[in-house]
Amino acid sequence: MGDQRWARLRDSLTASGIETKVDERAYSEAVRGRVQHGVSRSITLRLGGGALVEVNDTWWRKNPDVWTGWSVTLSGTDSIVRTRRSGMKRRSEVVVAVTAALNAQAVA
Repeated sequence: MGDQRWARLRDSLTASGIETKVDERAYSEAVRGRVQHGVSRSITLRLGGGALVEVNDTWWRKNPDVWTGWSVTLSGTDSIVRTRRSGMKRRSEVVVAVTAALNAQAVA
């Protein structure tokens, strides 16, 4: 299900004129003494001068099986987080947040 969610988000960003690629990384971790395997997905847009716009999943910290939405983070050239929006479940909100982050970096 996660791969379909990320594919739809990628398509929405591409439709708004932002070319993206979904990065996928396999992981293994121990949770309550049991090994779990999965795939971590994210979108990273590298901007001029070393700035980054990152889109990640957010999960409820009390129950890691509950997805709470996406997070969009703009990090400046000095690696300091400039803006962060999280908990967005609508793709349209993520597209607006990514566009705002790109515009904020262009102005700075």
